[in-house]
Amino acid sequence: MKGPSQDSKSLDLLKNKLHAGLAWWLPVAVMLLSRLLGSQVQVTAWVWGVMFFWMGLACLCNAWRCHRVHCYYGAPLFFISAMGALGIALEGAFFDALSLDYLGLFTLVIFLLVWVVSEKYWGCYKDN
Repeated sequence: MKGPSQDSKSLDLLKNKLHAGLAWWLPVAVMLLSRLLGSQVQVTAWVWGVMFFWMGLACLCNAWRCHRVHCYYGAPLFFISAMGALGIALEGAFFDALSLDYLGLFTLVIFLLVWVVSEKYWGCYKDN
């Protein structure tokens, strides 16, 4: 198995603190802040839906740019989580803030598993 090319590493958004911050850490901070502010569930769910979608696009972009293995799995997970959050926003009468907490916990646990397992068995970058 050959190692990643230097181009793959240099194109990886995770290797640049500013890009990683804008792509993933800023959305996480916005999501936590929106949840801590205690606004209406529908408003928080809309914020979470947009932020999950943002992180999904970032993973999709990173998978396309540098072929980071976990991004191939992370992007669909974030898009599914975005749909879940938007579903909570649209059906607010049936869901509460705890539903968002469960969605966030589910996404976090699955993403961490995907990240660790995929890169342990298939490496950081997909062979070109």
